[in-house]
Amino acid sequence: MKGLFDFLAGRKRRQQVWAATLRRNIQRALEEGRYPFALKYCQELLEVAPQDLEAWLLRGHLAWKHENNVALAVECYRKVLILGGYDSSNVSVAKARACLAQLLAPEP
Repeated sequence: MKGLFDFLAGRKRRQQVWAATLRRNIQRALEEGRYPFALKYCQELLEVAPQDLEAWLLRGHLAWKHENNVALAVECYRKVLILGGYDSSNVSVAKARACLAQLLAPEP
């Protein structure tokens, strides 16, 4: 049983390290204005860490601002709200609410 626990703990640790690497790659791609690469790394991060609120928030932002895909952006922001338990004291949830309000507001 200890061997299984060690194996699972090692696997989880590798996933955490990979997720951190992907976050650094996303940040670097954004700083360099390489949005397609940021999108690719963000998708990979969501596969490794599907509960990551910041990754969903970023995915929504990329969909909205760089892909002009409002439907996907709304879906991602709603995912942040759901995963965050609709808790506005959570920074990611508050940002997602603000983005949704902007996206869904009637145009003047």
